[in-house]
Amino acid sequence: MLATSVVARIEPLVHNPDTGQRPCNTATKRILLIECKDLHFGKTFGEIAEQLAEFRGFLRADGKPDDLRRHLDRIAVLTMHADKLAAFVGIAAEAKIEGHLVFKNPVPMQFAGARIIAQVRVHIFAGLDDV
Repeated sequence: MLATSVVARIEPLVHNPDTGQRPCNTATKRILLIECKDLHFGKTFGEIAEQLAEFRGFLRADGKPDDLRRHLDRIAVLTMHADKLAAFVGIAAEAKIEGHLVFKNPVPMQFAGARIIAQVRVHIFAGLDDV
């Protein structure tokens, strides 16, 4: 059910001919699962710590997932249903599903270490040409 919900969110990007960027490339068989965030530029230790706390990839004290955990859960569900997602976006063979986080400004998560980077790639909007 969650896979259907997430796929429905990307449907306008896949089927809209006016969209310049699409979350998939049929030639390379890549499907990019992108979470975009517009966080303010953290200037104090407290602001930086708050941003890092929201992108640890764990459940919060109240039992709800943090921002990174929600994205990782979506990636996991869609990876389990990779064949359906690939067919939906028009990729006939096995697709490579990649998780990405895109931020408007530099953020501490870029430098948080291998644990986050092993799960999802972190980018700044201005550097998306390299994806």
